[in-house]
Amino acid sequence: MSAIPQPDLIGPDFTADPSPFFARLRAEEPVYRAALRDGTPAWLVTRSRNVRDLLRDDRFVKSRDNALTPEQLRKHPWMPPMFRVDRKSGPGHTLSGRTECRSSK
Repeated sequence: MSAIPQPDLIGPDFTADPSPFFARLRAEEPVYRAALRDGTPAWLVTRSRNVRDLLRDDRFVKSRDNALTPEQLRKHPWMPPMFRVDRKSGPGHTLSGRTECRSSK
C-alpha cells in the first residue's frame, strides 16, 4: 500500500492545482497505484523516462481496444481519436507528446 494518500483525481480541489501531488509522486513514488472512482485500478507513471520505457516495452498494452473485452469497451464513453494517445502515431503523436511532457513539468 502506498504511503501517499490518493486524492479525488477529478474533484475540484485536486483539479484546481494537481502539481503538488504529481511532484510528490515523481519524487517519492514515480509508479503509483491508484483507483478510479468505480474502483478500477490504474497506474500513474510520472517520470518521463519511465513513461518512455513503458511505451516502448511490448509487454504492456498501449491501447484500451486491445486490453478490454468488448463488453468493457461498450461501457467506456466515446472519445474522438485525436484525443486518444493510444491512437496517435507519427508527427502528430510526437508533437502532442512534447506538449504533454512540457505541461507536466
